[in-house]
Amino acid sequence: MKKLDIVLSVVIMILGLLIILVPQFILPVCEGTLVTDAGKEVPMKCHWTAQAEILTGLMILAAGVLSLVVKKDGGRMASGIFAALGGLCALLLVTSVIGVCMNRAMSCVMGTKPAIIILSAFTMLLGAIMALRAGRNTKQND
Repeated sequence: MKKLDIVLSVVIMILGLLIILVPQFILPVCEGTLVTDAGKEVPMKCHWTAQAEILTGLMILAAGVLSLVVKKDGGRMASGIFAALGGLCALLLVTSVIGVCMNRAMSCVMGTKPAIIILSAFTMLLGAIMALRAGRNTKQND
């Protein structure tokens, strides 16, 4: 494993950790609740996005750890694909699957959503680079 592969793995692990921390602590989502027609208070949908991003961030973090542990290029290629797909999941959660509040003045729209979009884009890019580098090494070794 080359030094660049180690750096890519560590950066992917950091991105996974940031995807966990951003909606919870760094740029937290809204803390309010909505009142349903039945009179019940429920969390806003950005709360559920933040909860789902924890799992997505853990997937990305695990992909980074696995890419450090795995010795073969095929395993690192799979880890890179896994990280890129985790980045795609994080992006889709915040933009369309669950989303954030509709009010543009809310903290989740102004802070959390753009941050997750940027972190997701970097994760997808670095995951793809990791997979391509490992795939290229696999072809060279054949």
